[in-house]
Amino acid sequence: MSQINYQKYLEQFPDQTSAICRAESSGKLAHAYIVYSDNLQIREDYSLLLAQIAACPNSSDTGIPCFTCSVCRQLTDLSYAELFSLMPNKKSRQIGIGENEYDLDTMRWFQAQFYMSSVSPGRRKIGIIYDTDCLTQQAQNAFLKTLEEPPANTVFILNTANPKSLLPTIISRCHTLTLLENVCDYNFKGAQDMIQTLFRLQACTANHLSVGSDSADELIKISKDLNNQAKERVLPKWEKRLADAENPDLKWSAGQRKRIKERSEGAVAAEYLRLRKIFLSLIHTWFAQSYELACGVDFSSLPNQELYQHIDVKKFHLDEEAALSNLKKAETLIQNLNWNVQEELAIREFACSFTA
Repeated sequence: MSQINYQKYLEQFPDQTSAICRAESSGKLAHAYIVYSDNLQIREDYSLLLAQIAACPNSSDTGIPCFTCSVCRQLTDLSYAELFSLMPNKKSRQIGIGENEYDLDTMRWFQAQFYMSSVSPGRRKIGIIYDTDCLTQQAQNAFLKTLEEPPANTVFILNTANPKSLLPTIISRCHTLTLLENVCDYNFKGAQDMIQTLFRLQACTANHLSVGSDSADELIKISKDLNNQAKERVLPKWEKRLADAENPDLKWSAGQRKRIKERSEGAVAAEYLRLRKIFLSLIHTWFAQSYELACGVDFSSLPNQELYQHIDVKKFHLDEEAALSNLKKAETLIQNLNWNVQEELAIREFACSFTA
């Protein structure tokens, strides 16, 4: 996080960003915030920006962090000793309540961190819950007591794309910062290649069997790579804990070492499910917007115009009936994959249906 990003978010969300800084400068910063955004990068960046506003010891008279002190730098690289985070680290993408305070990456473990002695007395403790909508109801109920009677000098930041899944009692005890862009963010490797592939499928005519076969190969390749992307995104965050689990000098039990490995594998699986959901969403959005164009909707009214950045929109000659048929094919594919139909088979059937 840099001052450039601060300026970016000040320009994009001026009311929210200015209000948070004013609250800090006047000593009225709330003890808990919900960062609600439909953009993953904004949720993550803004959570850390809010943490810097809350914890920077050298902020200006207007509450703006200095971005250069050790606290700001440590928050940027997630090494701040008083920063504790909770995120989905199971294949189910659920954050559970946990058995006890030693059950890593659960609500009971998370809460316990704020009642332990501080490594740096006087510094603010920061708790960030990523994808808070993944908290089970039992975990949310357990967190309520902490929100009702928060530990001194602590700020909780709950980020989510789906606040409706949170208990009303959770929402009522937090200040909500709404940072919506109202577009889907397709930020995975291969997204641009996938758009070109979907365009070729849409533009091809019957008996172009090679187009269907080649398109299926491309979509399958991108889909299979999602797991590698999940590992690239998640495993660096687990490097230290995995190294500690292998360190013989640390007197960890075999059970503790095993749980760390299982948690890291669960975190990768959870990220893979998130990426796969975006992959399927891109397929649906492409054909849904193509149907809108065929129905006469103006290009400037489309929510995800960036999908056509490298596409000549003038080449769209779909009639309404054909566009609706393509959309139904996409919806059938998504339904099949959500019902765990063999993925490669489902994608090949989908791609070849355009050339039948």
